[in-house]
Amino acid sequence: MSTEIIISELQNEYDALVAEVQKLKDEIADLTAEKDDLELHICRELKAEYDHKIGALELEITSYNIEIEKLRSMIEYLQAAVNRGEEATREEAEADAEEKLHEFYEDLDKKAKNIKKEQEYARQRWEQDKENAKKNGYEPEDDSDFDWKDFFDWIHINISHGKAGDHDEGNDHEQEQTSAKKNINPDVEMKALYHKIVKALHPDMNPDITEREKALLDEAIKAYSEGDLDRLREIAEIIDDADIAGRFPNSPEGIEGLKALKEKLTGQKKNLETDIDGIKNSFPYNMVDFLADDEAVAARQEELMKIIESCKATIEALNERIALLQKEMDA
Repeated sequence: MSTEIIISELQNEYDALVAEVQKLKDEIADLTAEKDDLELHICRELKAEYDHKIGALELEITSYNIEIEKLRSMIEYLQAAVNRGEEATREEAEADAEEKLHEFYEDLDKKAKNIKKEQEYARQRWEQDKENAKKNGYEPEDDSDFDWKDFFDWIHINISHGKAGDHDEGNDHEQEQTSAKKNINPDVEMKALYHKIVKALHPDMNPDITEREKALLDEAIKAYSEGDLDRLREIAEIIDDADIAGRFPNSPEGIEGLKALKEKLTGQKKNLETDIDGIKNSFPYNMVDFLADDEAVAARQEELMKIIESCKATIEALNERIALLQKEMDA
């Protein structure tokens, strides 16, 4: 086999590996961004919606069940005192019961605080999304595919002028620069920017990133979670997407490095797909269809309200039993 043929085959192998690795990096960036979107945003909003419609009622039932257990424990305490011919007060019985149920009260408190936290997140994110839409001059329309290169060029131009997303009627130059990309859905823009940042900075795809780049990725994750579009634009401007061909030269060593990277990225892609499937088949994402069904939600709310009324009736009966025991001791 001639030297020319060998060189040609090696070049073809090298080019194919570069293309495959770059494709895997793109796919992993997509999957990482999707996973983060699910965990940092979508699932949190779904949890807040679920808690607003259902979770708060379930927590109320839990609190009533703890109250019922407390009253039953108090009855046992007072009944034992009656059986021994001793005196005991409701306060003593209550303190004893609350000590026994201490862990349950702590867990209830944590759940209540978590619901409050997620509700606050949903409120703040809604306000931030509304502000992003206002800055982008966005009015909902068909978000069909468009030229992403042109889109990033638009982002670059506006960041360079320090006015990304703003519209100053007195600045004719800025109007001229932004006119081609008005009314962009800020959610679409955030996902595109985050994809670019993840592709450039995520350690799974770029193990040699610096501490500063790791810090930028942390900032991007926080900004994405909070819907901070301006900060994502700034970070996207700072980063430099690594060039595969520049990192791995066309040499036997470079080809072996590309093969090892391809194998590693293939495994990471499978793991991400598994993680995403797990998220989508778990709470709260598995409540998507249920929460969108107003009739199903209303039926569940009615069912829970009936349970709450039953709990209240049980609590009333138990309090009556405690009152009778106290009378028995006082007699």
